Parts: sequence; structure tokens; C-alpha cells
Amino acid sequence: MRTSSGTMNLNFHESLAHKVTFHSIGLHGQTGYEENPIAMYHQTSRYLGPIIMKSEFHHGHYGWCGPAIYFAKTPQATYRKAIGNESHSGFIIKAYVKLGKWIRVTKDHCGDPEVRMGLLNAGFTAFIVNPGDGDEWLIFHSQQVVKMEKQFEDYTKPMNAPGEQSVDW
Repeated sequence: MRTSSGTMNLNFHESLAHKVTFHSIGLHGQTGYEENPIAMYHQTSRYLGPIIMKSEFHHGHYGWCGPAIYFAKTPQATYRKAIGNESHSGFIIKAYVKLGKWIRVTKDHCGDPEVRMGLLNAGFTAFIVNPGDGDEWLIFHSQQVVKMEKQFEDYTKPMNAPGEQSVDW
């Protein structure tokens, strides 16, 4: 049954994967399916932004839910999301993302490698998590990004490669 937001409520209650994945850990998150691309935003550095746009996204190594490609729903939200040690700022990409089969999880559940693997094995291709500062959308396959465009570039930020120090002249 499709909801007004275009998502479909999925019934996993009869599948063994559901019973093992969900009931064994007490996870009863909202689930759905979204086949149409949704506009989302990703902030990175001025150096990496054009490289990503010419090729594709790659998983980060860190984040609330481990290796994934993380997005925010608005450009403004990327400023409070891109704050980890591996995060960069200065370039915002607007990406059109096919979520596919998604689930809303807690940061505790999605950070657990066994839970994460169970959800991926159950066919989920996207997670939605709120670590306390608003929702984040995570995908696991770069092919889920069907289109990208530059949303914003902050020319006051240095144009350094990752690991390079900025030089003040």
C-alpha cells in the first residue's frame, strides 16, 4: 500500500530474515520503499566536490552507521552533519538518490556491525537515522545516485587535498 509521501509500507512479518533481524534485536523501525529519485545534499571539500561529480561517491569510513554515503535533506542541514574527523566543508552537492528499500533505525542499532549486516542481508539499501540533530539518509551503493549538480561552493574555504594543511600568505 503506497502512502501519501510515495513510500510503500512493506510487510516483512512472515519472512525469516525479518524475524532474525528485527525480533532478535528488538528493532521495529518504520520501513518503506522509494523508487523515485529524491533530492538530497552532501557537503565535502572544494577539492573533493568536483572529483566526486566527475566520477561517483565513495563510502566514508566513519559515521554513525559505519561505512556509507551520507546525505542531509537540506543544504543547511549539511553544516551540522559534516562535522566528523573525516568530514570536509566548502562544497555542497545536490544528488538525486534512489533510496529503494529503506528502514528508520536508531544510531545504536545502525552502529552495530551485526545489525547493519543483518539489515543489508535483508535487502535494505538505505537507512534513515537521527543522531540527535535531525535525520540523515545513508546509502550503500554509488549507483543509487542517478544525478548530481553543484549546489554551493564556499570560495572562502581553502582548496586543499585531504591531509594538506592550508597556507596563510
